[in-house]
Amino acid sequence: MNRPPLEVADIVRCAGTSFVERSRRWINGQHEKVLLAITRCRTAALGGHRDQYPDCGHTAISYIVRSFFLCLLEVLGMG
Repeated sequence: MNRPPLEVADIVRCAGTSFVERSRRWINGQHEKVLLAITRCRTAALGGHRDQYPDCGHTAISYIVRSFFLCLLEVLGMG
């Protein structure tokens, strides 16, 4: 399955900091941890590996994708 051109994590990476700053009166630490978990999805923060295709020599980086639920539990200290 191909990745969509834009994911929730892309939006959070782009606007998350300003969103948190604008929402200080109601946002709490748990919310910020969830946003952090979202931003770490499909990044080097979770690890990955380099794939090399022998037929054409193309190289691609594949990041480890964990279940969002498992990432969330880990970030919240429950996993």
